[in-house]
Amino acid sequence: MYVWINIEKPEDYDELLDVGLPDDEDFEKVYGIADVVAELKANMRSRVRKLLVELSYVDKDYRSTFYHFYAKKGRQYRANCVRIHFFGATVNFDAGKLALSGPTINDKPSHDYFGFITLRPTYQLTIGRSVIRPDAVEHTTGLALRSQYRWHLLGYDLVAEGFPWMQQHSDISVCAHVACWSILRYYSDHLRKYRELLTHDITRLAQVFDPGGLIPSFGLHVEHAERIFCEAGTYPLVVSAPDPAPPGSPERKTFLRQLFAYLDSGFPLYVVLKDAPYQHAVAAIGYRWNNVPSLPGVGIAYAAEMFESLIIIDDNHLPYIDLRTAPFGKQTYCLDDIVAFIVPLPDKIFLPAEAIDNLVANLINDFPLIEFPDQDDVVLRYFVTTTALLREQMRKFDSQFDPELINEIMQLPMTQFVWIMEFSTKAEWLAHQVSVRAIIDATAGVYDNDVLWAIYDHKKAFLFDRNLGTDSRTLDFHRPAGTSYGRMVTNLDPIQV
Repeated sequence: MYVWINIEKPEDYDELLDVGLPDDEDFEKVYGIADVVAELKANMRSRVRKLLVELSYVDKDYRSTFYHFYAKKGRQYRANCVRIHFFGATVNFDAGKLALSGPTINDKPSHDYFGFITLRPTYQLTIGRSVIRPDAVEHTTGLALRSQYRWHLLGYDLVAEGFPWMQQHSDISVCAHVACWSILRYYSDHLRKYRELLTHDITRLAQVFDPGGLIPSFGLHVEHAERIFCEAGTYPLVVSAPDPAPPGSPERKTFLRQLFAYLDSGFPLYVVLKDAPYQHAVAAIGYRWNNVPSLPGVGIAYAAEMFESLIIIDDNHLPYIDLRTAPFGKQTYCLDDIVAFIVPLPDKIFLPAEAIDNLVANLINDFPLIEFPDQDDVVLRYFVTTTALLREQMRKFDSQFDPELINEIMQLPMTQFVWIMEFSTKAEWLAHQVSVRAIIDATAGVYDNDVLWAIYDHKKAFLFDRNLGTDSRTLDFHRPAGTSYGRMVTNLDPIQV
């Protein structure tokens, strides 16, 4: 059974209160529809103009908890969910033919599709597995991770682009499970080497034994989350904030630089927040730059100190909410409440962000022939990318590079993952430009003396073949005076609003 609802104004979401199955007086209560309506009215953009409600949907994530938990309880729980799809104004629905019509991609009406939410029949905190396009949610801007998810509806193959999200169950799963689930569901869809894990799988992997139903509701510690990521096939790195490290202290800034570097590298982060009297866990998936960055007059300015907020997946709110420097609205925590994070790394990154942060001074001293920006005029950004993406960027923007430099980088036998360090003047930073770029072996050890593959400015490059252990080769070239390289943006995508 399907229900079609037109949304002209926020109050039209109230029509969801009237949907349901015939002679089912508890429908609204079982699926917590009143709370869901309040969330949608407050947070969905006006470009969402149509809803298609599936009144009986088999959701594999909920079923995993139903078979292993809810079916064992004294209170009877339903086996099926409700799914609400979001469309734009150009899509229409023929109730008689159960057919959608509108702009098409491969003859399927998915161009104006904003994703869906699933409602679990659990009476409270009912929003289950969901994917909503970021531009459908109010106040979402910045750069964020997302992937394409394909769903079948009435014979149509719809594509929703976003980051997986759900509310916690509060019994079989809590906020930490949701943060792990969101990250690992993104990994399994975006990177095919990782298997899909359902909600109950996440609960089970946190412990060395079957936790039943009681233990998950007590929450997870960082080591439990670390175990989940390890069992899922990633190589989790736990980074804890120094204690004490008051806001604005050098130690705190170093900690946040590492967090930003991994996030800017395209790795979603499991973030632990101190939310008295308990800890809270969210997934960080992007950031928003400060439109008017504060560039210090003395010393190195770091890109990591110029972001305005993190974009997070928080089970307490609809997805893509900001984590800012101060609490706002109903959110009770902020950036200074972050006490630790976990980055689920692939198996070929051995050099941590901390080592890259410590490399800066040596790099500048070891290459006096490279024209680095003046010490009080430098902005530094560092992140991980793949050699394939690096070469793709150079090929795409080949007019910025000397042809011989492109030829050398294409043939240099680098590893799959590399650290990139970009040095800009303050004027170049504001113009999204770079004057010096270093390429570092991400598989190097923290005690290796030589970790570079290449470093170049606008006149000269030093190239290293780390497999042969030979001295650097120097490449001289002549780019037009006053030109700079464009800043690399390879891992996160802008949210179009």
